Amino acid sequence: YLVLFDDVWKENFSDEIKHALISNNKGSRIIVTTRNMKVAEYFKTDFPVHIHELQPLSSEKAWELFCNKAFIFEPGKQCPIVLADMSNEIVQKCGGLPLAIVAIGGLLSTKPKNIFEWEKVSRNLRMELERNVHLTSLIRILSLSYDDLPYHLKSCMLYFGIYPEDYSINRKRLTRQWMAEGFVKNGETRPL
Repeated sequence: YLVLFDDVWKENFSDEIKHALISNNKGSRIIVTTRNMKVAEYFKTDFPVHIHELQPLSSEKAWELFCNKAFIFEPGKQCPIVLADMSNEIVQKCGGLPLAIVAIGGLLSTKPKNIFEWEKVSRNLRMELERNVHLTSLIRILSLSYDDLPYHLKSCMLYFGIYPEDYSINRKRLTRQWMAEGFVKNGETRPL
C-alpha cells in the first residue's frame, strides 16, 4: 500500500494510525507531510522514518507551477505577453513557496486577464507580506518544496497537485497514471 497523509498537525498522529497499517514487508510506504517537525520526530517512535526537509522551488519550477494554476483556462496554460512582467513579479514575491504560488495562481485564474486586476493583486500581496508579522513567519514555515526529494519522487509528488483538496485517490488508478506519464515503469521496484 501507499498512504499519503497531507498537512498533519497533531503530534501523536502516528498513535492513531499505527494499528490500522499492517507491516507486510511488501514495500508499503506511508508519506506524511507536515510543517511541524515534532510530528515527524514523533513518527520515529512507531515507524522507520526518513525525513526530507524541503527547499523553495527553483525559478523555473515556480513559474511552471504558477502558469499551470493561473492560466489553467488558457490555451497551453501559457502566460499572455501583456501579463508576463507582472506575473514574474508575483512569482518572485511568492519566494518559491508552492503553497503561496498555488494560492495566488488559483486566485488569479478567476480574475480578468488584464494589468489593472493583476497589479491590484500584486500590490495587496506586497502590503500583506510587509505588514503581517504572522504571515511572514508562516511564509518561513511554508518554505517547503520538493527539491530534496529523490528525483523519481519529484514528479510523483507534483502529480498530486492535479487532484482537488481532500479527494480520495484510488491507488491502482494513480499508479497507472504515473506509469502512463512515464514517472514509474511497470515492474520497477524503487523505494518510495
